[in-house]
Amino acid sequence: MTDAPAMQRPHALAARLRVPGGKALQTMAEQKKPNGILGISWPVIVIVALGMFLFDLIVHIPGFLEAQTRSKVSMVKANLRTLLAQVEEGKTPSMLADPFLKDGGKLQLHDSNLGWVLSGVGPDKKSDFASIDFASTTSETLQLLEYNPTNGTISSGDIYMVVPKQVSSEGS
Repeated sequence: MTDAPAMQRPHALAARLRVPGGKALQTMAEQKKPNGILGISWPVIVIVALGMFLFDLIVHIPGFLEAQTRSKVSMVKANLRTLLAQVEEGKTPSMLADPFLKDGGKLQLHDSNLGWVLSGVGPDKKSDFASIDFASTTSETLQLLEYNPTNGTISSGDIYMVVPKQVSSEGS
């Protein structure tokens, strides 16, 4: 029965047992238990997960913005085709909104020596056609001002279509 007091006092037994470095062995009750996944604390896990999420956002936001720009370009082209159909039928076109203009700006219809020029501002949100004399313009001039996504998704240039006047006058 001399062992009973030692069993009641496990720390006293651990104090007597020493490892070569002079440190006392810990009992099972005294050992620190891991409080997270694989022994990593929860705050560290949360910080790492948050860092991974922020890195993912930084990497993917430019792709989302580029996809949004490509979608707006497609919308302008579809709206120009709608206007083209209205002009070809001889109807007065109802000007549709330009998705690149936030103030409710509309697509433009210009009368030129080439025919009707239907245009939208493009991703740079600046009208390159504002300074053109449409009475004497050439197709080369229009091509210089055309939006081209190979120059970068958000590059200068306008999106346009030219409708020959013969086509527009047939529907009248």
